[in-house]
Amino acid sequence: MAVTPAAAPNGPLESSPGDRELAGLFRKLAAAQQQIGKVARDGRNRNQHYDYATAEALLGEVRNPLADHGVVLLPELDAIEQREHSYRSGESSTLTTVKVRFTFCDTQTGATLARSWAGSGDDPGDKGLGKAYTNALKTFVRSVFLIPTGDDPEADEQTDRRARQRAVSGQATRAQRDYLKALASEHGIPNGELVNLLCNLAGGEALPDEQAAALYDEALRRLTKQVASEAIERLKRRSAEQAPAPPPAVHGNGQTPEPAASERPGDSESLDI
Repeated sequence: MAVTPAAAPNGPLESSPGDRELAGLFRKLAAAQQQIGKVARDGRNRNQHYDYATAEALLGEVRNPLADHGVVLLPELDAIEQREHSYRSGESSTLTTVKVRFTFCDTQTGATLARSWAGSGDDPGDKGLGKAYTNALKTFVRSVFLIPTGDDPEADEQTDRRARQRAVSGQATRAQRDYLKALASEHGIPNGELVNLLCNLAGGEALPDEQAAALYDEALRRLTKQVASEAIERLKRRSAEQAPAPPPAVHGNGQTPEPAASERPGDSESLDI
């Protein structure tokens, strides 16, 4: 048997007062979003060599548009989780993860809109909580208001270039890796220095020695034939440059031959010209 839908009441369908207030808050957030523009990358990570948009820049771009429309943002820390870990270099650190509840409040109607967000920060000292909270605040604000900063993790030209190079060159052979490690050991080259050499030959930027050393196994695993060949040739040239000079010739009587007059030091200075 067919079911006949109930007839709609006459006139427009009205929302409850709470729904109307929440809709007003949404309109204010949309209006604020229209005023918010792109945020420049004003910070620099000197260890990993990349630029980023700081929390101050993001909040500075958002604060006035929200205030213009009578909206405030209230963060509240809900949970903290900390986990100790160690890098391959042996250095220990603490990864802190926080859960923050962000609430938008309409100062005219009292309407609120709350959302939870997570953030994380890694630090060997006592700055992990601050880093995690800042990470949560930055990513929440940027995601809610769709703020472009140019920090697209997929738009990594260096990574793409290295990937293309690996595709063309192919992976290094086991013999190349073993020979390269033997040459590095012969010269007493630390793992971090060798990784930075490989990064330089692959078109990448140098890393701090400890961070580079932690990437030793990964760098060898992703090593290409081309970069391996160039690194081996460079270390072989270093071997040739550091090779000791041959000992002087010795006559049968055990005497070192006297240099020719033209080769004696000081002789040229005593000549009358």
